[in-house]
Amino acid sequence: MTVVFVNTGTLVADFIVSVLGCTHGTFDVAAQTRSVAPAQVATATFALRYSLVDGATDAACNVTLQDATYAVTDWRQHNFNVTARRTDEGAQGGEPAGGSLGGPALPPQGSADSGGGGSCTDCPFYNPVCFLLRSCFWQVIVQIVVVVAIVAAIVFVVRHRRAICCCLYESKEQREERLHREAVAAQVEALDRAVARRRAVHDDDDFVATSPLRHRGTPPVRHRHHAETYPVPVSPFASPRHLHQHALHPQVAYADAFYGDGAYPHSQPPGGAVAYHYDHPATYPTSPFGRFRQPVHPQAAADPYAVGYR
Repeated sequence: MTVVFVNTGTLVADFIVSVLGCTHGTFDVAAQTRSVAPAQVATATFALRYSLVDGATDAACNVTLQDATYAVTDWRQHNFNVTARRTDEGAQGGEPAGGSLGGPALPPQGSADSGGGGSCTDCPFYNPVCFLLRSCFWQVIVQIVVVVAIVAAIVFVVRHRRAICCCLYESKEQREERLHREAVAAQVEALDRAVARRRAVHDDDDFVATSPLRHRGTPPVRHRHHAETYPVPVSPFASPRHLHQHALHPQVAYADAFYGDGAYPHSQPPGGAVAYHYDHPATYPTSPFGRFRQPVHPQAAADPYAVGYR
């Protein structure tokens, strides 16, 4: 079927030509689109398909012309005659290539281009209902196989995603190693902070020992890092009940004396320890506003920067 139409407008326009509403077993045909200039004539050719009929009959189809907005601008009813099919298998069986009536050979029933039930190629792949209505069962089987294969592939990828993308996931050994490294790093960081605080405290001790504003009272004491002798600071707010008598031998080593930490006496200073040697017995008052003198573990004297002895 050939449809001829003309653009009567003044602009280039798109038109949609459809063949619908066919009767007596004739199937509808997919629409065609044409872009037509003003006053230009355009044509659209359609191949009509019909089911087998026992005898001759008259059929009709409605030809509809729509614009780009799908508004119907014109329509016509096209009538045509359908003749009965005559089959002649011949002496050897089958039908000549040109058909019994001299026309084009018809494909066998149930094939993709068979007229019985329509053409299988006219159905979209995702529409199994269309295939069933046109008896295209092999297309339905293909659809089922494709869907099952896709689902199986998705399940396989989900269940074995760690093996497929091992670089995106962390193994148990790697996770344990990472946690161990983080724990060690946290311990080292805490140790560094503690050492920094200890160094700050010892720097304050050096400042107190060398400051001329804090030199009060007796007795003289030899501070670490210095060869000079400085008096021990005595708080003016100290009361007699806060005074402690310490008769110390000149060779007895005490660690961190300025902050009142004291130490267990040793006959010999530990190796590498910072020791304080007192020249004669003295009185050490403790201010109620300061930290009380507490004994220090002997190891603290050997390693003033050690963590955990104070």
